[in-house]
Amino acid sequence: MSTTPPPGGGPSPLLPLAYLVCAAVAFVAAATGTAWLAPELAGHYYHPRLLALTHTVTLGWITVAIMGASYQLVPVVLERPIWSERLARWQLAIVAVAVFGMVAHFYLATWPGLAGAAALLAVGILLYLLNIGLSLRGFRQWTFTARLVMLGYGGLAATTLFGLTLAVNHLRPFLPSEFFPTLHAHVQLALLGWVTPMILGVAARVYPMFFLAPAPGRWTTRGQLGGLAAGVPSVVAGLLTGVPALRVAGGLAVAVAALAHASWVLEVARTRKRRCTPSSSWCACTAWRSRSSRPASLTAMTSRSSASWLSRSASSPATRSAARSVSGGLSVRRATSTSVLRIASGVRSSWLASETKARSRSRARSRRPSMSLRVTPRRWTSSSASGSGSRAAESTSEIWAAASRMASIGRTTAAASP
Repeated sequence: MSTTPPPGGGPSPLLPLAYLVCAAVAFVAAATGTAWLAPELAGHYYHPRLLALTHTVTLGWITVAIMGASYQLVPVVLERPIWSERLARWQLAIVAVAVFGMVAHFYLATWPGLAGAAALLAVGILLYLLNIGLSLRGFRQWTFTARLVMLGYGGLAATTLFGLTLAVNHLRPFLPSEFFPTLHAHVQLALLGWVTPMILGVAARVYPMFFLAPAPGRWTTRGQLGGLAAGVPSVVAGLLTGVPALRVAGGLAVAVAALAHASWVLEVARTRKRRCTPSSSWCACTAWRSRSSRPASLTAMTSRSSASWLSRSASSPATRSAARSVSGGLSVRRATSTSVLRIASGVRSSWLASETKARSRSRARSRRPSMSLRVTPRRWTSSSASGSGSRAAESTSEIWAAASRMASIGRTTAAASP
């Protein structure tokens, strides 16, 4: 086997996909088992079948999904190629067999078989950590994300060793502490030492990429990394030794990390940059009430970009002022794409059915039926397929007269029924 990283970026897409498929199968099995084990869920949590369900979720779904995602994210987030895809495939087979064996032996409460399956799982996780470690050899860019990911890998190794110790302890008890505090320490180590650092570390890199927001600041990174690094060992030690002060101090440190991450997420939501395109700026515009003989209300469709473009492209100052007066009287509100399309469909159908739009109906028959229409001082009919259109001048009074005739014959701007 080669000792140098393969050239290129990420691995084959089939590698992480295989992990995610196994994780999805485990999730479906856990969802089915939740309904199947409803009577056991009403009792004490330390039940062999509930332990089988728990490890189906934690090992089969969460852990396998993180492993698969890491083979895709390590080349992207840490910018390092995967050392061996073949080793990753063998590791998946070993982990899948081990998880299935652990779940089966938990369900049947056969502890010798459970210890053997736990040992096989430890081998699979060791191969995973070896592959990741060889992929990261010579790594120099120890960013906040890289440190949290490394902290998560350390938590995975500690959790695996802890679980194997508990499995052996079922065969021959040798742990000095009580059983349930030791079990609770194993659970906290898995959640806070393995899953949480991986989530926070990847989020610190992915959130700024997708939201176009700044990376975590200095104090935010220190709060998250320091809180987890100091809090997780303190919580585990407090549970194993029975010292309440350690548990409280560790809990406060973890809470500081959680608050630091939450404050950064709020900052991302506040400072993110949005990309706005003309195709995504549809708005639902409601017309205004008038003191004259105009109809009480008229619902129309427009977009912000088209309204400003119309006022700029008007041929005369009078037309431009009229366009500004019409667009200024409309109150614009955001709407979902579904509601916008429904309103646009109703406006188009009612408008084309009017007697004053005979010429537009003849044009519409020769073009695609998805023609959009906007009520403005100048009427524009455009083809959504080609982007071209024709223009015909029409005064504002004629538009209101057409709207009055629509209201008199019982037609509205509601969506047309299919």
